[in-house]
Amino acid sequence: MRRGRPGTPGFVGRRLRSAREARGLSALALAELLGVTRQAVAQYEAGTQTPRPEVMERLSAALNLQPDFFLRPFPYDEAVPLYFRSLASATKGARMRAAERHKWLGELTSYVEQFVQLPPVLIPVPEPAPNWPTLEPGQVEEIATFVRRAWGFGDGAISDVTMLLENHGVVVSSTGMWSEALEAFSGWLDHRPFIVIEGVSASAARSRMSLCHELGHLVLHRDVPIAVLDDKQTFKQVEAQAWRFASAFLLPEEAFRADVRWPTLETFRILKPKWKVSIQAMLNRARDLGMVTPEAEQAMWRSLTRRGWRAVEPLDEELLPERPGLLRDAIRLMIESRVITVNQLVDDTALSESDLRDLVGLDDDFFAPPLQRLRLLPLPPRESSSQRTGITGPKRTGIPVPGGHADAPLNQAFGEQKGGDSNVVKYNRNSGKPWTSGNVKELRSLAKENTPTRVIGLKLGRTEDAVRTKASEENVSLKPTNQSPYNRQK
Repeated sequence: MRRGRPGTPGFVGRRLRSAREARGLSALALAELLGVTRQAVAQYEAGTQTPRPEVMERLSAALNLQPDFFLRPFPYDEAVPLYFRSLASATKGARMRAAERHKWLGELTSYVEQFVQLPPVLIPVPEPAPNWPTLEPGQVEEIATFVRRAWGFGDGAISDVTMLLENHGVVVSSTGMWSEALEAFSGWLDHRPFIVIEGVSASAARSRMSLCHELGHLVLHRDVPIAVLDDKQTFKQVEAQAWRFASAFLLPEEAFRADVRWPTLETFRILKPKWKVSIQAMLNRARDLGMVTPEAEQAMWRSLTRRGWRAVEPLDEELLPERPGLLRDAIRLMIESRVITVNQLVDDTALSESDLRDLVGLDDDFFAPPLQRLRLLPLPPRESSSQRTGITGPKRTGIPVPGGHADAPLNQAFGEQKGGDSNVVKYNRNSGKPWTSGNVKELRSLAKENTPTRVIGLKLGRTEDAVRTKASEENVSLKPTNQSPYNRQK
């Protein structure tokens, strides 16, 4: 009697599909990586066949996941509703990736909740509950005000939307979206709301509006059947309601009217630091409230285009992006309290280090061995030759440094942090923070000047690995283009 070929006992096919879609791979592409047929991959996912040990090893390596990941029950059914910004066919692959990673985020949150008590979910819903098909703009405005009051806010500017959401039980994740059209999405898992936003290129003002847009979905549309969103007109209606909610939530009518005596682009630019809302969003709000005529609105949009503000607005780089911290702080608490170790976190979740960093927003060096986390202490002050010999001469207040002025102190040239201990140099002050367009522009400029990668890292406050990774993403070459030393005229 012939024995069947050995497989992998306990293999869960739905896990393989989740991993494949989260990595953006087709069944054919994965089959080529594994050296098997597309039909074999389909059988693995259907559960009619399991991979042989050698295929299992290649599968784990190709998908960058531990073998144990594929041996765990899959906790969610197929009908997990999500609110995406775009349902265009061009975003289908990105939506599939996002949907599976959303489930990973839900599993990770459930794991954390075994050890840490997260804030309870407090998403206020007015009575009676909103009837989304018949909601008028004025009703949406009232609901936005209701949520503000339920959370103890008046009509003032909200300093940190991300923290506000997390304090009321929303899990926020900032990650790459694989499609500019998505930008953000939201949904519920295990009775907890989740919002995932684009965390790489979006400005702080745009991200805040996106967060409030998703909050609008969580408040207004929890009972909307996902199937009805396939209808373009219904989808457009639901999106318009969420945008109106976001606008009213961030820019309450009475306070906004009091600030905008003259609705002009310059007025909106001046108000941007206060409300932390884009100029374009304020123009839309002024239109919704009838504060500008259609002709004046169109004139301002044309002016925005001429000034190049459609893509990048004034103060976009000055407003600091908000950074989610709920899961990150919970995991740090677990480790610092010795509830788990870093290695246990990886083993218990069966996710890769890069996935954990991306989903939670952990620092680049979180998984580094202890020696790599050490930082140099500041050198003690050195006695000058004039102090030793009594000989005076030209005063030298600094030394030449790459990219710095010859008279600049060394700490200042290499990124000394203002305030606090003025002798401490924060080499990785931006570690873990999203790259701004200004950071990328400086990276390109430094690379063009043949600046060494180590020095680029010091100037940008990032690790060399982070610089290399971003350079690769932006197609920036870090190899010298000629023999001229950096920062020197030929």
